[in-house]
Amino acid sequence: TFTVGAPLTFLDHHLRCGDSLFGEFTDDALQAMEKTDSPLLVGDILKEAQSAADEMRQIESQPDSVITQVQSSLDAFVLMGEKVADYDRIMSLWHCRHWLGGGDTEHAIALAAVEAELKGKAPKDKVAEFVKRADDVINRENFIHWEAAFPGVWSDWQNREGGFDAVIGNPPWDVMKMQEQEWFAVRIPAMKEVTQAERKKRIDELRKKGVPMIAEYDDAAREADVAVRVARECGAYPQLSGGDVNLYSLFVERALGLIKPKGMAGLLTPSGIYGDKPAQDFFRAVTETGRVSKIIDFINSKHKYFADVHASFKFCAFIVGGAKRSFKNGEYAFFVNKTEDITDRRIVFANGDVDTVNPNTGAMPVFKTQRAADITVGIHRRLPILQKDGAESLYQVKYSAMFHLSGDSDKFLKPADLKKDGYYHAKPNNYKRGDDLCLPLYVGRMIDHYNHRANSVRLNPDNPLNPNISEPATEAQLSSPDFCASPNYWVDNAHITPDERITWMLGFRDITNTTNWRTVIASLLPRAACGHSLPLLLPNLPPKPKKPTKAKLKQWEKECARIIAEYKRTAPLLAANMSSFALDFVARQKLHGTHLTWHILRQLPMVPLSAYEADAGGESIGDFVRRRVLELSYTAHDMKPFAADMDYEGEPFAWDETERAHKRAQLDALYFMLYGINAEELEYIMDSFPIVSRQDEKEHGGYHTKDLISEYHRAYKSADWQHRA
Repeated sequence: TFTVGAPLTFLDHHLRCGDSLFGEFTDDALQAMEKTDSPLLVGDILKEAQSAADEMRQIESQPDSVITQVQSSLDAFVLMGEKVADYDRIMSLWHCRHWLGGGDTEHAIALAAVEAELKGKAPKDKVAEFVKRADDVINRENFIHWEAAFPGVWSDWQNREGGFDAVIGNPPWDVMKMQEQEWFAVRIPAMKEVTQAERKKRIDELRKKGVPMIAEYDDAAREADVAVRVARECGAYPQLSGGDVNLYSLFVERALGLIKPKGMAGLLTPSGIYGDKPAQDFFRAVTETGRVSKIIDFINSKHKYFADVHASFKFCAFIVGGAKRSFKNGEYAFFVNKTEDITDRRIVFANGDVDTVNPNTGAMPVFKTQRAADITVGIHRRLPILQKDGAESLYQVKYSAMFHLSGDSDKFLKPADLKKDGYYHAKPNNYKRGDDLCLPLYVGRMIDHYNHRANSVRLNPDNPLNPNISEPATEAQLSSPDFCASPNYWVDNAHITPDERITWMLGFRDITNTTNWRTVIASLLPRAACGHSLPLLLPNLPPKPKKPTKAKLKQWEKECARIIAEYKRTAPLLAANMSSFALDFVARQKLHGTHLTWHILRQLPMVPLSAYEADAGGESIGDFVRRRVLELSYTAHDMKPFAADMDYEGEPFAWDETERAHKRAQLDALYFMLYGINAEELEYIMDSFPIVSRQDEKEHGGYHTKDLISEYHRAYKSADWQHRA
């Protein structure tokens, strides 16, 4: 600190410059060396290094009010550096085995280099070459061996006893893999705006010309790749070095390794630390042991905390305890725009309830209020999720993404091309040529709740980032049972994977958001091709037996027929459940990005099939639901196979907006009951869908959807299943 008339406080012993992510700890180094029965480092060199703690204590206790005292601290600091120098050298050589290959050969050569160093002998041959290359790495990377850097913080180096009381920081949020666009954009600003293909072309031209910058880039990319490999292989980052390794995740794991068992770590990190799939094992580990103290999640929009970070980017203050410091409850605050909002958004959430809500991944849900957290946990305690890890799905379905819109584009056919090849358009919305059949390619934006004809799509060549334009179907179009939504492409039926006996399917939108009018949007649709933005839930059929006997083949066919029959019975129930406000509310607490992935969907609470057997005024709840799903979904001729499976042979049901609103409200009221939601909770949940409310206010002068659902909910709670609101 600065005091007038006094020298500056001596701080050198608190400051280190180097790579804090890479280096050795004594216990790990000894264990690795002892695999070769080597007695290395157990002698004087380790004792000498550990004795440097005496100088550290002297500096800490020494006043520095006069210049002579500061000089004394400096002398002690220099002596401390001399005591750890040999240890630091040995550890750096040993650590270089990871950077120079990481295999058994490098392990043996590194050990020989350490032995030569300890004995004061000049290395020879391969060992000498290793030392030469290691010196280059050491000078470039400047490893920090934490025990030597801060003697006295650890009392017993061989057993790693001790550590810091607290570690705080704002680590870099950069992916370790070389980012080609960013690297060149800094040096050639024009590169920032070009496409990937154009950038590759320009780089190839520079490479042919022998521009030195290219060699510089190649070296940097190679060093980055080596650092990623070392992070994954060195053993220091077992939980957060997967996927595209981000520096912040390594800093989190390093910080927890540096603190005392009852210490604390607090870092500013991207919100992915508690929500991204690569971090799920780590986050589950710290929540299951109750180590999470606080997570304060910030939005970078209104109050720009970081000017160079995109406004939509979320980051958090991540505060956790050491291995022996636990908390019964964690404190959370999400969607914080300014620090003054933290108290108002504070949520207390039991660490153990993270696993209650997301038992497969252990990811942290995102709650705006304590009420939302309490309702969500209550639902999960009452209902099972769609599929637990290692178990069959409640509805015996599997996730299927049929076609990727980029990777499978060679299979997509335009009407003009089909007509050139002799195909003709046939009802309901197919192309035929004799026995050849092409089916429409559905994408996510084409469906809505109980409506597979919600939007047609057409190409927009002027916008390469969003090449598809939605054309919403009009009420007049939807009123015609012959109307079909138009896709951009058709696909040969030979490429379509579901069993031919599956004549209709259950799909849902992959691309979504918690700020949309609804988050989970599912619908039944006719057998068709589907892009990856419209994943399907299909019957989970067993694989066909290899080299089957007639008996095995017959048994397999019988089992497939049973599962398909069960799918036809239960898929309408699953479609209604997925379309309910009750499920949608829970999904909004779990969605961290813009994709409703399978690992999120399968952890949503679903009504078990046994609940559909209960009475609903003279019919089962299952029949009550199926009848309404039939009337809502069978509004066009292309869904006739679905109607037939529901034992209905009549014409499609008329598209009547008023009648549809009542049927949907009846289903939503039922699912609120099945989810155990009371009237007050129903009000709260419905009020959490502001776009639905605003739309109703505009069209009806009030929150019509909520009013309808609430009235049916009260009637059904009183066992009045015939009530008409």
